[in-house]
Amino acid sequence: MGCQTIELQTLNDNEALDLFKAHANINNSSRGLKGMPEKIVKHYGGVLVAIVAVARVLKNQSTPIWKDTLKTLEDGGVDRKLEEAYKCLKLSYDNLKNEKAKELLLISSLFPEDFEILINVLTKIGTGLGSCGENDEHHAKRSVVHAAIMQLIDCSLLLRGEEECINMHDLVHEVALWIGDKYIQSVIDSKVAINKNLRYFFWKGDDFLNELDGKELEVLLIFLDGSKDLEASDTFFIEMKRLKVLILAISEATFKHLVGIAELLFSDDWSEEMMWKNLIPDVIPIDNGGMMNDLIVLHLRHVPNIECLIETENHNYDVSAFSNLVGLHLFYIDVEDLYRGSLPSGFF
Repeated sequence: MGCQTIELQTLNDNEALDLFKAHANINNSSRGLKGMPEKIVKHYGGVLVAIVAVARVLKNQSTPIWKDTLKTLEDGGVDRKLEEAYKCLKLSYDNLKNEKAKELLLISSLFPEDFEILINVLTKIGTGLGSCGENDEHHAKRSVVHAAIMQLIDCSLLLRGEEECINMHDLVHEVALWIGDKYIQSVIDSKVAINKNLRYFFWKGDDFLNELDGKELEVLLIFLDGSKDLEASDTFFIEMKRLKVLILAISEATFKHLVGIAELLFSDDWSEEMMWKNLIPDVIPIDNGGMMNDLIVLHLRHVPNIECLIETENHNYDVSAFSNLVGLHLFYIDVEDLYRGSLPSGFF
């Protein structure tokens, strides 16, 4: 893991011990611990985020777990400057009994530092991985994933961000990437070499990837910044037999292009910032040659601001749209009318 300067909020010894005891729920009746809290706190270096994370994981745990924690702290070792904080946060990760929570913490580290991750998006990723039990109902899986996210927040390994978002402390982000170093990678510089045998991968750039060793890949997150047409090799996904979750975030121009040529369009959870009130002409401009006539199935869910599919009130000529549409599914959308203005030819 590359070197990086990380500013940490630190406490003096007394403040650190008081904070640790508060979050670990230690009181005068906790006599069986025999000075272990004081010994463990010495390893923190006063790093607030590490103190809170480890204390909450050890809360209400048995004495043998406390002894194992102290022994691990005394035996381990990482980078000198951040050694104690790394060890403490690694312990917090190791002591999580919830395997789904461990998985979600590593996946969260794929996103760039200070990135606001929508809880709904992280929930979808965790649900898509399906390790809650393959036969569970979808809503049951979502409940398990949501509970795991809440546990990470309670342990301060994830932090509540703006609105319905979470983020990670820079140090936690670094440690999570270090823990998953052999099978997770986040690339925001196209010059960086991509590792092989990855399970979780994040790519952010102007263009689609040329190639990727995807034989072990389970989660693929692609964020494209460019305004170019999306071009991907026909064989790009052919080896990704284990892929369970694919998120493709694209520019507005690329999105509009794909919508215009799609045959099957399934689109969920548009951003509130997308102020489009219709598909035509706000997304697809009106064209005398016809619009979205290749589309066979249209599925929209949780799309804010949309009032109708087609708006032709300010156009005086006949238009053709949705002439091959056979399936229309609208969920949680406040559509007032399917069309406004003259009825496009081929629509019904």
